[in-house]
Amino acid sequence: MIIWRRKDTEFSGAEVAEVGHFGLVIARISLDQAADFEASEPDWNDFFSPSDFARWAEFRPGPRRTAFVAARLALRAATEGSAYGIRDLSYDDRRPCLPNGFVSLSHGGSWAVAAYHPLLPVGVDVEGPRAQIDRVVARVASEREVANLDHRFLWGAKEAVYKAAGQAGLDWRLGIAVNSPREALALGQRFRLESMDWSDDRVVVAVRTPLRVVLTGPESTGKTRLAAQLAREFSCLWTPEIAREYLAEHGVSYGPDDVRAMARQQVARSAEMADSSPHLVVDDTDVLTHRIWFREKYGHADPEIEALPLEGDLYLLCTPDLAWTNDPLREHPKEADRNRHFELYKTELVKNKKIYAVVSGQGSARKMNALRTLEAFKALHLAKHRGAGDEIRLR
Repeated sequence: MIIWRRKDTEFSGAEVAEVGHFGLVIARISLDQAADFEASEPDWNDFFSPSDFARWAEFRPGPRRTAFVAARLALRAATEGSAYGIRDLSYDDRRPCLPNGFVSLSHGGSWAVAAYHPLLPVGVDVEGPRAQIDRVVARVASEREVANLDHRFLWGAKEAVYKAAGQAGLDWRLGIAVNSPREALALGQRFRLESMDWSDDRVVVAVRTPLRVVLTGPESTGKTRLAAQLAREFSCLWTPEIAREYLAEHGVSYGPDDVRAMARQQVARSAEMADSSPHLVVDDTDVLTHRIWFREKYGHADPEIEALPLEGDLYLLCTPDLAWTNDPLREHPKEADRNRHFELYKTELVKNKKIYAVVSGQGSARKMNALRTLEAFKALHLAKHRGAGDEIRLR
């Protein structure tokens, strides 16, 4: 069951609901209500972002312009209370973007809908009754998909996953596999599917899964302990730091090729754990550490390591406020170096446009501060109840 809350804004036609998945929010508005809003003659310069105002000005009055306005009304409701909203909307190859978080817009049938997620790529599609889908669906779907899945759902799922995957030109038939009404695959990633009927219209939402939380920061900042604690808290898998396994096997003396090998193995192990995790996985470090490690050790960046992707959705950056613990695998006991490295991590996260939060505190306070951070990102409640996507709640 889905429970909608009507937003008490200057125009109260939009409705909002949370759909689990660590903070997924969807909002809808009927095209008739959007037409009423248009008729009220709002200040369009104040309503739209500069990018949207330019796009809106190209429309003549009529259904297409009304649908455009309706989708932005839905997005305004979906992002209420977030750091960014429709006034911040821009476009990357016609894909709507906010400075942080992920959005997707659609309209069809009687509705416009917006999906917003603070951490994970998301896509949404609305399909009204269209008899021609049965005739053309085989062009974009395999024989198995056509035989086993409702055709309007299948079309909507392909569209939603295409939007969430974010790769222009992705082939719907060859590049997107809808395995069931709950899951699809594309670009080596899994997408959780939600579908619902609104009167005669079918809506499908796709969210990339699992949520990947990465513990990062300088040496001796409690990352491994905190990763294990969070994994126990949420009954999820966690990826260990590969460098320890590697150096224990090969010896503490290492060279550039060894750092490259450890980086590759870290990426591979993290991907393996993510593939085995339905909702959430915690990584004890990722390739960001190898990038900084190589630069600090050898005085220059390594192209191979720099090219490896940073896959985390949320980074918990651990402060060097814990006492240094001597370890043969650690190399920077000086407080000045640890503080400098902390700033390097922060700079890299900002440069790579990664969402991060700083975690500090002694003893159990460190874990509690991490949990409060996850609570703020809506990860705590949903992860602990292991029901992400199964319950649609009132916002």
